[in-house]
Amino acid sequence: MKPTKDHVYYMPPKTLIGAGCLQKLKNELIREGIQKFLLVTDKFWSTAAETQEMISRLESSNIAITVFDKVSPNPTISQVSEGVRLYLENRCAGIISLGGGSPHDCAKGIKLTILKQDAVKGLDPFLVAINTTAGTASEMTRVAIITDESAHYKLTIVDEKIIPNIAVDDPYLMRDMPKPLTAATGMDALTHAIEAYVSKGSNPITEINAVGAIKLIHKHLYEAYINGKNIEAREGMAYAQYIAGMSFSNAGLGLVHAMAHQLGGLYNLPHGVCNAVLLPYVIEFNRSKSADKYGELAQAIDLCSHTLPGAVASKRFISYIVQLNRKLNIPKSLKELGIKKEDCLKLAEMVLKDPAWRSNPAESTKEQLKALYEEAYEGKLNI
Repeated sequence: MKPTKDHVYYMPPKTLIGAGCLQKLKNELIREGIQKFLLVTDKFWSTAAETQEMISRLESSNIAITVFDKVSPNPTISQVSEGVRLYLENRCAGIISLGGGSPHDCAKGIKLTILKQDAVKGLDPFLVAINTTAGTASEMTRVAIITDESAHYKLTIVDEKIIPNIAVDDPYLMRDMPKPLTAATGMDALTHAIEAYVSKGSNPITEINAVGAIKLIHKHLYEAYINGKNIEAREGMAYAQYIAGMSFSNAGLGLVHAMAHQLGGLYNLPHGVCNAVLLPYVIEFNRSKSADKYGELAQAIDLCSHTLPGAVASKRFISYIVQLNRKLNIPKSLKELGIKKEDCLKLAEMVLKDPAWRSNPAESTKEQLKALYEEAYEGKLNI
C-alpha cells in the first residue's frame, strides 16, 4: 500500500449497541453524576411507552428530565434556539436525544450553541444519543444538518465538539419502524458507506468500515423491510448504519448528499429517499474517476467475479442499486417527489456551497449538476 496523508479518526468515547442495551444507560448516567437532562425528541417518541419507561427509570435514580419534543423531520435553527432556552432555564447539565437523525442533529446544534455563547462559557453539555432508526448514524458522528428555515437552506456542521459522549443503538427500539422509514433510512446508510468508500478523504480504516457496512446492508436491509420484527435483521442494520457512520464521519461524503441536502432544504423532503433516488445517477457520473472502486463494491457483495473489469463491474453495481430501490418501493424519479424542473439550476448553484461536494471523487460544474438533477427528475438512467 502506498503511503497516504495522516488522518484523525473520530467516534464516541462510549457506545452501547445490541438488543436490550438501553437498559444499561441508567447506570452509565449514574456513574457520570449528572442529575438534570434535557430530552430532545419528537412528538411520537415523547409519548412512546419505551420513552416513558426510560424516564421513570432515570427519575427513580434522581435524574431529572425536561422534555423538548418539538423537533421536526428537518430540524431548524428556531428549534435549536428553543432547546437552548429550555436547557438554560432548567439548569440542565446534559442532553439526551431520542429518535432518528433529526433529534440528534437538533441536540448537537443545542450543544454547539451553548458552547459558543459568551454568556454561558464553561458549560459543556454531556450528550447522549439514543438511536431509533438505522440510517443516519447521527448518534455517533461529528456531523449535524440544521435547516435555515428563512433561507430554505441546510447548514452542514462538522465539529468534533458535537460527537455524543454516549451513543445507544438498541434494535428493540427499531422493531416498529414502518416500511417506508426502514427503506429510507436503510438507503441513507448504504449511501453513507458508498460515498465514504470513493470519497477523496477515504483511507484504509474508512474503506474497511464502508465495505463491512455494505455487506451487512446487503444481507439485512430487505429482510428488515419485509419483516420489521426480525430482531436479527434489525440488529444487523443497527451495526451496519453505525459502521457506515464511522466511515463517512472520517472520510467525508460526496455528491449524492450534496444534492440531497438541497432537496431537503428547499422542499422539506425525506433525506434518505432523496439519497436513494439520486444515488445511481451520481455513481454513473463518478464512474469516469472511480469505476474500479465501485467495481470492488460489486465484488464485495458477490454481484460479479473478481476478475471482471471495473468498468463492467461498476455497471453491475448501479443495476443492483436500481433493483434494490424498486424492491423497497423507492420513487423512480425526482418528479415523483414533487420537484419542479425549473428549480434544477437553483439547486445546482446551492450544491456548490455544500461541504460534501468537495469530497466527491469527480469534479462537477454548475451545468453538470443541473444536468444530473434533470436526469434524476425524468428518471432516465443511461447505463
